[in-house]
Amino acid sequence: MAETPRYYARPLFSRLVDEDPRVVAEPRPGSALTRAQLLAQLAEDLDRLLNTRCRIPSRLLRRWPRGVSDYGVEDFTHLYVGREDDRREVERMIRQAITTFETRLRSVRVHVEAPLPDGQGLQVRIDGVLLLDRRRQPVSFPLTVRSRASAGGGS
Repeated sequence: MAETPRYYARPLFSRLVDEDPRVVAEPRPGSALTRAQLLAQLAEDLDRLLNTRCRIPSRLLRRWPRGVSDYGVEDFTHLYVGREDDRREVERMIRQAITTFETRLRSVRVHVEAPLPDGQGLQVRIDGVLLLDRRRQPVSFPLTVRSRASAGGGS
């Protein structure tokens, strides 16, 4: 007997963003996503998070719990990922942003794989466990993190 397909609630951010303002009829607010659509949406949400820079300096971010006003990844342009300590610091910054703002993922691991050939960002891989209906599913997302991302929180 074929398994009934599962559907998942559309994430809040995707419900709030108007992807195409020219389209008058939007999907129903309660519309559901297939597993593949949910994974694609999660990849988009991670891309948005990792390519938004938090304007609050690191030394201040560590003093209080992060919230909407400090959404994004700390600026890492002063670090050189060719040095192991700096690479680990960039991985820590990215991991902290994900664990704070992407609560669907657990056991997050970040791997800086290589700088982009143009020197304007990094190739990273995000591994973790996605929580779906009390199920734990391993996931991995290869992403590009640009050095000059959009300015987020605090603008």
